[in-house]
Amino acid sequence: MTNKTKDLVAAGHAQAKELHCAESAALVRELATQLDVQRVRADTLATKLRQGAAQ
Repeated sequence: MTNKTKDLVAAGHAQAKELHCAESAALVRELATQLDVQRVRADTLATKLRQGAAQ
């Protein structure tokens, strides 16, 4: 799932570059950025859970 999320983030940023409407491009860019932030957050929480379970 992480690879799909990374692909979606990359696609969002690529699509934002192609959009001619500045507002739409900014929205797609922000959505892709926030998705990436949430993926990092989820990965961090998952790591903490695994570390806690291992103890």
